[in-house]
Amino acid sequence: MNASKKPKDDFYQKLKASVSEENGPSSVEVLSTNYEEAATIAQSKANIENIYDIIIKCKDNIFYHYCMLGRELANLKYLSAYTKLCSSCTSNVDRQVCHSCDKLKCNKKTLAQFYKHCKYIKNVKYTKDYINFIINIGRLSKLYSQFKFVRVPLDKLKRNISWLVDCMKNDATFWNINNE
Repeated sequence: MNASKKPKDDFYQKLKASVSEENGPSSVEVLSTNYEEAATIAQSKANIENIYDIIIKCKDNIFYHYCMLGRELANLKYLSAYTKLCSSCTSNVDRQVCHSCDKLKCNKKTLAQFYKHCKYIKNVKYTKDYINFIINIGRLSKLYSQFKFVRVPLDKLKRNISWLVDCMKNDATFWNINNE
């Protein structure tokens, strides 16, 4: 085995071993359990603030909430850009797809509007790079239902996210692909 691949394989095996539904929300954290994507920018910002407040208050099982935060940030991105989206994005029910659309990425005004909305969300002070990382976590949790139940430090996940997607794709049965 390639020496540079060993740490990645170790990380992936630890990630898989950490999956447990006990890492999901407790009964106190009902907001995330009953999460629904907002229909307006104002509702989306309120959802983000509520999820963020739960993340701050919880000491355990916060990864699940970061997944919900990523999903709502993707929703806010979609809502911020809706009038400027291409026809495939506006007709697609999955707002996560719009996050990876090349046409949306190219529209700098649209992205600037989204980041402006993020800038004014109470207490949530993330960089553009970190916002996109959190959106990717949300996307993965929506695609792979078991992913939201991992227990791993976010900084380690961020360093390994690029190749992790391929590993999860190759191991889709374990991660239990969602067909939402």
